[in-house]
Amino acid sequence: MAKTTDSTLFSTSSTSVELLTADRPSAPTGLVTATQNELVRENVVVAWTAPSDNGDPITGYTIAWTDGTSALERDATVEELVSLTTELTNLVPGTNYDITVAATNSIGKGDASDSIAITPGLRPSGCVLRIDPT
Repeated sequence: MAKTTDSTLFSTSSTSVELLTADRPSAPTGLVTATQNELVRENVVVAWTAPSDNGDPITGYTIAWTDGTSALERDATVEELVSLTTELTNLVPGTNYDITVAATNSIGKGDASDSIAITPGLRPSGCVLRIDPT
């Protein structure tokens, strides 16, 4: 009986795999508000700084505001926003509102920003603006 020996060359190689994970966006920062019209402050513009998308592009934002008794939300896609601002309209003068913004991606909605407080109001009646004719 003949004995046959096969000689096979074994090689070792290493492959590295980088695992990328995505998560919900971080909370937006830097919320600020401004009124568009100094005479009637029922409309407020809210602006914010984009948060980290945590590996998945941000697709929209949820702007929420509450007056302590009722809460309202508005969703806006990134395409709808010219910049990271939105206008809240028809606010009740003299009412305190807390406003927050949260970012959303395909993983889900992230945590809300720290809230900012605003109390829209009307200029007192009888107030006359000085118009300089020059």
